[in-house]
Amino acid sequence: MIKYSFPFFVVLSFVFMINAPAFGQTAEDYHQQGNMAVEAENYADAIDYYQQALELDSEHTGALNNLGNCFFILHDYSSARDIYQDLIELAPEDAMAHANLGNAYLGLNQPEEAKESYQQALELDSELVMAHYNMGNVYNAMGRVDDAVEKFEKTLELEPDHERAMIQLGSIKRDLGEFDEAADLLDSALEIDPNNFSAYNERGLLELRRDNPQAAIDYLEQSLDINPEYALALNNLGLAHYHMGDHDTALDYYQQALDIDPDLSSAYSDKGMIHMERNNFQEALVAFQTALEKNPENVEAHYNIGLLHDNQGNIEEAKQSYMNALQLNPRHKRAHNNLGLIFLEVEDNPDAALARFRDALKVDDYFSEARYNLAYAHHVRGETTEAIEILEQMIDESELHSPGMVQQAQETLNVLQ
Repeated sequence: MIKYSFPFFVVLSFVFMINAPAFGQTAEDYHQQGNMAVEAENYADAIDYYQQALELDSEHTGALNNLGNCFFILHDYSSARDIYQDLIELAPEDAMAHANLGNAYLGLNQPEEAKESYQQALELDSELVMAHYNMGNVYNAMGRVDDAVEKFEKTLELEPDHERAMIQLGSIKRDLGEFDEAADLLDSALEIDPNNFSAYNERGLLELRRDNPQAAIDYLEQSLDINPEYALALNNLGLAHYHMGDHDTALDYYQQALDIDPDLSSAYSDKGMIHMERNNFQEALVAFQTALEKNPENVEAHYNIGLLHDNQGNIEEAKQSYMNALQLNPRHKRAHNNLGLIFLEVEDNPDAALARFRDALKVDDYFSEARYNLAYAHHVRGETTEAIEILEQMIDESELHSPGMVQQAQETLNVLQ
């Protein structure tokens, strides 16, 4: 089962009413005492007071709402879910109750149920910002990128200064190769909050995608200036040094990240890449396997295990690992490309190879390796004219492709002509 990770934007609306009776302890008395405990952040005491209120009045919607919120804050998502369901039975038109039920389902890793709850909330209140934002997170985790973009854009339409939506949308735009739009969104988030260390981290990742590792380092260091214990930024700083060829420094940052967060799966996977490049294949495999123990849905760990097996000629194991990566992320262009090469060069199946290269190019139309391999597959099929056309297009669009691949395309074109 895929376990999703969602950046929650949760608005827990507590019900505070001042209506103290003159005598005795009533449901409202306990409700008010619970509210005072919440204000003091004594959530365990608050739960006790709200439960006493409900023993006296099982239909006290304020106590039910606040009780569910307390369970949610304490990460008891099952209890929060049950309470929100009880609240909805009493107040089926309460949009926030449906949205909070969606949040509880997210905490329980039940994205389909969460989506249904958010949809119900939006039917009751089409401008409920939190429901739009968290639906965007659900769609993004499911790989429904277009739907996620729509929801994050709607969030920003309703609340133009919604930092989290800017960061999430900027991250998607980065992954789609729309770098300028991504930069605008992330820079806007930083204008709103110059101390948003998460936005600096995402900005650093954007510069890595732009192949500007020094600029990435500058942003990542700003993230760490704000939050020195931010393990993700430490790991990404290691990744930036890796791209600059400084593997020893990269390993040092990966270890610093793991010292803070021993369960950070990506750090193990990134360490494995360095071991693989140093031909320490057993150490690499152990690192990738550890990454998957920490997070079985680490796409890059699955892909890297495939790459490791591919390089060692273990074709079936490589295919399975690439397929595992694609099951988790159908847009993983390099997994598509490498599967295509296996079909073409090992299994003599150019038709299947063409399909994989085209899938890679659907993700990134200017993915140089897949474009060149598409021409190669056409040539293997005897379709020299199609191969030449693809190579000529690569050369005409040379500014969009890596120089090495453009040179290879030119050399191959000279042979074919």
